[in-house]
Amino acid sequence: MAPLPVDKIPTHTGFHFDEVLGIFQMWNYPQHSEPLFPGISNASVVFWNAGRKTPDGYYADEGWIRKNRMCPVGCGGSIFDEHPKEEESEEEERLRPQTCAALLVAQKLGIDQLPQLQSCLRFAVEVDNNATDHPHSIAATIKKLHNNRETTPGHVRKWVKDPEQAKRIKELLQRRISISDVFEWVQQGIYAKMCEQPQTDDFTIEKIGELMQLQGMHEPFSAEDWLRIGTDAMELDQLLFDTVTAEQYQAFKTIVPFRGIGRGSKVMDMKIAVVPSDDVRIDRYARSKQGDQVAVTIIKRATGNIVVMVNKYYGLRTYDIARAIKTEECLMRGIELPRWDQMKRQLQHSVWYYHAPGGNLFNGAKTSPDTPPTVIPLPRIVQLVKMAVLSEAFESSRSECCLQGICSSTPRQPCSWYKYGLSRCQTIRFEARRDAEAELNK
Repeated sequence: MAPLPVDKIPTHTGFHFDEVLGIFQMWNYPQHSEPLFPGISNASVVFWNAGRKTPDGYYADEGWIRKNRMCPVGCGGSIFDEHPKEEESEEEERLRPQTCAALLVAQKLGIDQLPQLQSCLRFAVEVDNNATDHPHSIAATIKKLHNNRETTPGHVRKWVKDPEQAKRIKELLQRRISISDVFEWVQQGIYAKMCEQPQTDDFTIEKIGELMQLQGMHEPFSAEDWLRIGTDAMELDQLLFDTVTAEQYQAFKTIVPFRGIGRGSKVMDMKIAVVPSDDVRIDRYARSKQGDQVAVTIIKRATGNIVVMVNKYYGLRTYDIARAIKTEECLMRGIELPRWDQMKRQLQHSVWYYHAPGGNLFNGAKTSPDTPPTVIPLPRIVQLVKMAVLSEAFESSRSECCLQGICSSTPRQPCSWYKYGLSRCQTIRFEARRDAEAELNK
């Protein structure tokens, strides 16, 4: 690849740990980055309110990068964007190695085996791919720092009843740092972990603050200020969760009970919470003991975009939810339906994005705010979710055959559920075909 001159490094506004680590590597290993990307060690960061595409609607291929002297990290469909750029089959997704923006950068620069980067790269890959994290980790705290920026004093006045809580929340709101300072805060934490000897996989802010104290770090924040920023973010997040989020949830929720097949193939009583809200903590509250410990949260944003969040505790088949909703979207938009074996390829690339590790379905998100709202009415989405996860449920006029392991759907008389390609329907068809083949081979 010919050298690509770079003036700016875009990343998305709600950046995560891995994007910051990727840019940190470009800035701090100029002997590796400059030959490939001249000027990148001095390039400035710009924040895009976009996901896989550039703000002008393109993927950041080599031609676009060269023309604009930019190198996007974690967005834009660039070489350092870990999100799939092409449709993948289920097998292709399974075989694709786990990666993240930071690891892609490290591999491109040839520094992925440096000892001082190993714990940071492991942590970045783990958090980015498995949707799990320690609540006090630097990665979790970054999310809180972003989320806390969405609360205004008006929210406090409207929803917080206790005067002392309101006073404390307002104090913490005033102490929030800018997005550029959040970026610097993360970089300082990364540097402290790189200097740790011996390296550990403890990425809690308490541990990192302790490392800064031992290392005598003072820039851009003192160890005390760095830790205070993190603990402020956690305290503010919890206060908002207990007040603003709780009040909104109780005011707007609708609870829909159902019986579904959960972890260990057990039939369980579960709940769906349907909530119109822009509060980023609503799903966490719905899943909590303070809320209703729901299995699924369906959130409708003010923009009309909808998010379907699943509580991993119950072990639901989230793939069926994604298939059902994606199919309905195609039907309502007049788009040709994909075959069962093609559906997996199309779950990632539409107005709905299926995040398989978390089992969640996003009709737009912070990193893709221009996604058009779904055309599926909210009550229909609730029906589709229930259809996907109900225990032993089949289309009513055909359920007797289905329960006997016989699929009665034909091209001339198709079952109205056949098009959704639910796992239980696929199992019946597969077992029937296997039994037929076995008879023929006798």
